[in-house]
Amino acid sequence: MGNEISDYLTDIINTQWKQKIQFRAVFQTPQVTVPLIEEACKSDTLGVRKISKILLAVRPAVNVRVHDELLAWLTINAK
Repeated sequence: MGNEISDYLTDIINTQWKQKIQFRAVFQTPQVTVPLIEEACKSDTLGVRKISKILLAVRPAVNVRVHDELLAWLTINAK
């Protein structure tokens, strides 16, 4: 059950960000942020690891405060 949810969330997050980066003009620094997001989305990793990679890549492109504990968790799980 846990893997099914993780796979589902991975697919949603991956698909959404691949669509969003098609419109580079909405990003303040697309030449920096879009390649990072593309790389994370193309990653062969799965589940929580891929979600973590994508969210860490997205972080510089969005204006959202991420709690230090969540940031640490994402960093650990992206490896």
